[in-house]
Amino acid sequence: MFVSYAQNFEDVILHRALGSVSHGFYIDIGASHPDIDSVSRSFHENGWRGIHVEPVPAHAAALRHARPGDVVVEAVVTDEVGTLTFFDVGLGAGISTCSAEFAERHRAAGFSVSTYPVEQVSLFDIMNAHVSSDVHWMKIDVEGHEGAVIRSWRDSNVRPWIVLVESTEPNSMVPNYEEWEPEILRRGYRFVYFDGLNRFYLAEDHAELAVHFSCGPNLFDNFTVRPHHWLCPPPSPPQSDKQAFVEARNFIKKTKRKIRKLLGLRAYKIRHSKALPSSTLEVAGGHPGKMRVINETLQSALKSKVRVQKD
Repeated sequence: MFVSYAQNFEDVILHRALGSVSHGFYIDIGASHPDIDSVSRSFHENGWRGIHVEPVPAHAAALRHARPGDVVVEAVVTDEVGTLTFFDVGLGAGISTCSAEFAERHRAAGFSVSTYPVEQVSLFDIMNAHVSSDVHWMKIDVEGHEGAVIRSWRDSNVRPWIVLVESTEPNSMVPNYEEWEPEILRRGYRFVYFDGLNRFYLAEDHAELAVHFSCGPNLFDNFTVRPHHWLCPPPSPPQSDKQAFVEARNFIKKTKRKIRKLLGLRAYKIRHSKALPSSTLEVAGGHPGKMRVINETLQSALKSKVRVQKD
């Protein structure tokens, strides 16, 4: 089963379209953390390799450690040269940006913002230096800096099969793709899917894959999500031994009452050893069929509970 680590199931859609490709290649611009909200992690686990571009030093270091065989470029992709001032927002919250305007919005919302100089590199140069085969997908998530990334593609012959670009302003549903989308379309791509956050574009020479973008992630994609995904409830706090004992004892009492009501038995008792759920049941005057039903009910119920000592 495919495990999704991406924030908005981008990896599920990509896997649906590219599931027949083994040992493919990706470019992840704005890769961020190697695990949290990562579009590339499941692909890497399934034998893919690729390029990560990430300017936050802590994330870049984590990517180098967690992604053997991948290239990590610690820089910002732009259509200029030299260095620029980078705004690191929220100590790696995934919304760091090259935009002073967006950084100030985050600061006003209560996020910490620090600045430092970061090297600039063009997408053209990255492709020339590190791409020697087909690129199956390229993701651009740069918090308002998408246009500069796409312009820096220039006249490279590298044409990823699928390009997905975050197309709303950071932390909002306000679209921001009008400025840069014409440049992608001009390169021979067509828009095929919007997931509420990203716009997906398909190269015209791989038009046969368009059928895979007709709907959002669903049960037929046969996937599960990583632990601590935003869809998952927060983990329960650890219980003390006493709390676990009380919970299990109350559960047993509740189960006994339910069985008494269900079967109309007047007298029965549960003997449990020091190692539940290996319980035995005696029914005063009970019918063998009722004995079996009660045993099965208790065994099923008690399997989910902690082992308790005899009270």
